[in-house]
Amino acid sequence: MTVPVGVLFGKVCIIWNFTDLSSGKAMETALIIAAAVAGIYILYYVITCRIACRHVICGGGENSL
Repeated sequence: MTVPVGVLFGKVCIIWNFTDLSSGKAMETALIIAAAVAGIYILYYVITCRIACRHVICGGGENSL
């Protein structure tokens, strides 16, 4: 995930004409991207945990009929 996000952030910097990474807008953009990536990971882990609970821990898989 780091490489695609880095490429995306680089393109955003070029499009918005950021000359240095210490500008306020660049930091806001970096935080938004970091929050989006964290949200994707959280969603992934929640879905994985629910699937594991349903099929492994709770025994509610296809064979429980």
